[in-house]
Amino acid sequence: MPILERFVAKINSIIGLSSVLFCIFSSQPFLAARVLDYACSCEPEVSPKGEFRYESKHVRLPKTPAEEITIEQITDWIPQYFPGETFSPETPRQDRELRLFHISHAFLQAAWINRRDCDFHLEISPNEKKDSFRIIVEMTKEYCSERKELQSQMAAKGFILDEKLREVEQPLPVEVVGLAFQDNAEPRASSKVNSLWEIHPAIVKIVSPRELQKIK
Repeated sequence: MPILERFVAKINSIIGLSSVLFCIFSSQPFLAARVLDYACSCEPEVSPKGEFRYESKHVRLPKTPAEEITIEQITDWIPQYFPGETFSPETPRQDRELRLFHISHAFLQAAWINRRDCDFHLEISPNEKKDSFRIIVEMTKEYCSERKELQSQMAAKGFILDEKLREVEQPLPVEVVGLAFQDNAEPRASSKVNSLWEIHPAIVKIVSPRELQKIK
């Protein structure tokens, strides 16, 4: 075989091998390290003073029994605060916001990471229908290991959790535990979210369909 033909064949062989290696390695955890760093090493783009009710959002969950609640019930809650003197960026938690809730039946519909404060913004609904109404739950950076586990679970199902709001093509069954929180009315999610009430901070866990069936 002429030298040129041998050289071209060798180059094509290398290119083919590189493509195979890329496909293999791109699915490996260590190449996802940059994304996974968001779970524990994310640095907020805005100082705490620049975030609405930052001190109230970033608290640890109390070690008390959680009250069972549904997404439908949460969307029926009347706002606790209204714009003005009673609802400032420094408003502390009070009343319902001090109570721990557990949502045993929900579906993760969309997600993204807000680089302003590094929170995981997750939109959940009471069923798997894509046009269903939703509420927001947020995982704060105080829950590093739980965030890393969730992000790894989502990556295993082909979903990249990063700074871009993405829809989950096949909604994932989840359960949630966290504190109630009323946010302000500024745009912060998709159009399917129509409640100011959130679960924030929260711990979100993907469950198997079998586990979800037991909960029903």
